[in-house]
Amino acid sequence: MEDLTKQYIQFKLGEQDYVIEMLYVREIIKPVEITKLLGSPNFVQGVTKLRDKVLTIISLHKKFKIMNLVKGEPRIIIFEFGNEKIGLIVDEVVEIIETNHIEKIPSFIHHGIIHKLIKLQDNIIPILDVEILFSNEVATWLNLEENEAVSNLKLR
Repeated sequence: MEDLTKQYIQFKLGEQDYVIEMLYVREIIKPVEITKLLGSPNFVQGVTKLRDKVLTIISLHKKFKIMNLVKGEPRIIIFEFGNEKIGLIVDEVVEIIETNHIEKIPSFIHHGIIHKLIKLQDNIIPILDVEILFSNEVATWLNLEENEAVSNLKLR
């Protein structure tokens, strides 16, 4: 168990609750009009304008094939990833949790995007690893020019 108390934002995605460390969250907004982009990956909803900046909107429902069960009030959680701003659509923001009751996932379980858990009195909530979440397809898609250069090197 970690000793350091941290803040996490708890949100619903389908029927499951998840948390992300507040350190990564820039703001939370209500849903906005999204412009779809041709050729974008399935999980990229599109882009929107927020205070004169372009914001890429990602659907975790599509990325992880989770049924969209919007019962609460959907929100977009905004992150800054390098020079890009990315918004994740979630079904509902529940609350901010401040805790140090964190445990690593047992070693025999594939860690992937979830590497730790918050232990509450009556619940366990998976912590999404934002760096891993944004280090694969999202980063690849956002950083297209660099990846095209890498692909060209592989073709030679």
